[in-house]
Amino acid sequence: MKKLKLFTILLILAIIFRFGSEIAKSQDLQEAIKLYNGRVYQGASEILEELFQKDPHNQTVVGLLKSCYRVLKQFDKFEKLLQKQIQFEPDELQLFNE
Repeated sequence: MKKLKLFTILLILAIIFRFGSEIAKSQDLQEAIKLYNGRVYQGASEILEELFQKDPHNQTVVGLLKSCYRVLKQFDKFEKLLQKQIQFEPDELQLFNE
């Protein structure tokens, strides 16, 4: 019985931690989008870089980050981002269609 209670508590804590993390990422992404739409590309790119480190497969983050780098003429960062994307998803053809 004690093992079941301990398991239940641990499961609840894991769920809370997971959803708390997702909510924080969502809020960060919303802030980055707000900055991007307000043409504060440097601020948006800083947030998006952090989000990319946490989830390099998030295509919304990747697309916005590439756009920020283009507008800011940070072509070295743009190239590094493409290289990382190729490393993470070598078969993804959309990388070159944007």
